[in-house]
Amino acid sequence: MTKKQPLKGITVLDFSRLIPGPFCTKILADLGAEVIKIEDIQSRDYINDYGPYLKSHESVLGVYLNKQKKRLRLNTRSSQGQDIIKKLVKKADVFIHSFRRDPLSRLGLSSKVLHKINSKLIYVSLTGYGKGYKKSQQAGHDINFMTLSGMVDHFPSSQMPSYQFADYIGGGLFSCLMIVAHLHQKKRKNLRLDLSLTDALLYLNPSIFFHNIKEGASFLSGQLARYHLYETKDNHVVALGALEDKFWFVFCDVVKKAHFKNIGFDEKKNKRVVKELKTLFKSHNASYWTKFSDRYDVCLTVYIDEQEMLRRGYVKKAVLKHGRQRYVVGQSRAIAKNDGEYYHHAGQDNMRILRKLGFTTKGIRQLVEEGVII
Repeated sequence: MTKKQPLKGITVLDFSRLIPGPFCTKILADLGAEVIKIEDIQSRDYINDYGPYLKSHESVLGVYLNKQKKRLRLNTRSSQGQDIIKKLVKKADVFIHSFRRDPLSRLGLSSKVLHKINSKLIYVSLTGYGKGYKKSQQAGHDINFMTLSGMVDHFPSSQMPSYQFADYIGGGLFSCLMIVAHLHQKKRKNLRLDLSLTDALLYLNPSIFFHNIKEGASFLSGQLARYHLYETKDNHVVALGALEDKFWFVFCDVVKKAHFKNIGFDEKKNKRVVKELKTLFKSHNASYWTKFSDRYDVCLTVYIDEQEMLRRGYVKKAVLKHGRQRYVVGQSRAIAKNDGEYYHHAGQDNMRILRKLGFTTKGIRQLVEEGVII
């Protein structure tokens, strides 16, 4: 990811909650966009219901998702609060929310109203099932969308996925791609994107469209000895991805198992070789296989933890600041900004945002007295 901030000059108004929308706008912010997270006084982001927490009572995950964003907290049910939002819309490029029942229409903030204010605005509705689907008004979470899209079939029966694919990939990353693509349109007018986590997972899970073609369709799911996960003597995971013969043959020669070379894709032969390789990998510690991987280019990778990622430089150190507290955390090298600053409470940027809109100190004080902002 570039550090040149390609989205500098783009303004995003973020009404979304939990993970999908906020992760989408986090990426946009990391790419240089100015993201203003709008939080209602009477209904805070549900992400703060899930720990662990900072001493500010903010969820650590919430802080991660909202870092690099400006945070405006106001009463969206008041006419003054709605007027503030409409003023922001005038110069915004993107408006995103994640309400399945779209309460924004009742607040006078529907796409139709906002497009009258700014016809170039990209109005994004990010929901679990999509507006045109019969389940559109029903609630759901990651495992519901993964199940409906068939993505859950890629995990062992009844095993819970440890990663929220629908939230981060289907909701966050895919939505970001769609928004950036539409930002590229020079002549856009009254654009409304109805994005669905389930639709995104279906797009990312093409195997569901050729489920009736069984032969060879699942050969990367663990049935090949050359493309498999193994365990070391000290209980670390090793991934062998020697899919092509040029890698597999070298591996077989080095471990002195030349008779494994020609097993091809035969299911019974591979099952036998997997059993033998499990014994082989279990006979050495992870350090041995790490040196093996460094010496021989055969698509072999040993799992490493966060501390080892930091030591090897895959992850950069960043500092999470909260008052006098300092937390050293890991941060991906791909992140565009790396200032180490994490915003840590709702409404932190009220003054700065309102002053930019032309409000005076007296006017802001009056909004506080009237309960429009906190």
